[in-house]
Amino acid sequence: MSALLLALGVVLVAARVVGWAAVRVGQPRVVGEIVAGVLIGPSVLGAFGGVVDTDRLFPSPTRSALGAIGQLGLLLFMLMVGLGFDPRMLAGRVRAVLIVAGSVVVIPVSAGFALLPVLYNDRFAAEGTHTAFALFVGAMLSVTAFPVMVRILEERALHTSPFGVVAIAAAAVVTVLMFVVTAVAREVTDATTADLVMVPARIVAYLVFMLGVVAPMLRRVGHLVDDLTAPATLALAMIVTLVSGRLAVDAGLGVIVGGFVAGLALPRRSTLAPIVSARLGDVVGTVLLPVFLATSGLVTDLTTLGLGTLPGLALFLVVAVASKWAVGTGVARLVGLPSHEANALGILMNCRGLLVLVVGLAAFEAGVITPQMQVGSVLVALVTTGMTGPLFSRAITR
Repeated sequence: MSALLLALGVVLVAARVVGWAAVRVGQPRVVGEIVAGVLIGPSVLGAFGGVVDTDRLFPSPTRSALGAIGQLGLLLFMLMVGLGFDPRMLAGRVRAVLIVAGSVVVIPVSAGFALLPVLYNDRFAAEGTHTAFALFVGAMLSVTAFPVMVRILEERALHTSPFGVVAIAAAAVVTVLMFVVTAVAREVTDATTADLVMVPARIVAYLVFMLGVVAPMLRRVGHLVDDLTAPATLALAMIVTLVSGRLAVDAGLGVIVGGFVAGLALPRRSTLAPIVSARLGDVVGTVLLPVFLATSGLVTDLTTLGLGTLPGLALFLVVAVASKWAVGTGVARLVGLPSHEANALGILMNCRGLLVLVVGLAAFEAGVITPQMQVGSVLVALVTTGMTGPLFSRAITR
């Protein structure tokens, strides 16, 4: 327990300090919180510190515990995002959202197969994983950092604006589709056709249950929620969220979708969202979510990269930006969004955050990609997330 408390303190100090520094240079705080994890991990502190042994400071059980804390923070953060989401503001734009979201998943996944001649070698891929490798690469390319994007919109007070709601809705669709691709990639190496069919079936069953059964049931008793005490209201929200998170994980979607769907399913009563926000907001925003953002850097070692890997990773980065920013902007213009909104939406779609690390780690643990390719996912996360703040600020100013 003492090791966990020490590690948690180190992570929070690093996240606050580097997050403050990021704001000072014009970047969103979330970028600093991501960089903080890399700085206190083996890439910097472990490689150049000389004095600190990161394996002793963050032993494996401690990293697992920090990861669990971070996942809880992510679940609760996405709950608050779902509670604040107003579907009525999508009126007239649902078609545009679906087309943009579908395009910035389908084209990147296709690009994953197109990159096979360059990336499918012993530097980046495990032997005998041809299709799974292409799907995992496509999933990494298709990522949009749902929680990071929302945090950026929140920092600019745009998350409840008409544009912010459209961006959040598009990111939600992208995230669901990306997790479908990831789940299929995880199964494809040794699964039967029946197993692969079950992947989307589980996801559909989860969404139908939460939005078609739980949500209507909660709406019918919504008037009772206003009569609950604040602790009882918070308990109700937590129970629904934990159940939704568990079911989403079992379906292959992860806690990100689980928290957001729980927020959508809870009754839209005047007291619930303010109570949850007041009781959880500061703890989640200043403690739990920074832990999630920082701890992924603890498993990343940039020193494993060699010169031979740089051309392939550079191509991976270029395709990552083009397949999201350029495609998102172009398709958004085609479906009728104004040019400034289309560009801003494309910029947000290109933001990878740590979701690309989640996919990269899943691919690495499945034995499909090498440590070098997993580090490549970190580079994409840092570059695309670092681009988002300045470019988005310029776009919304215009």
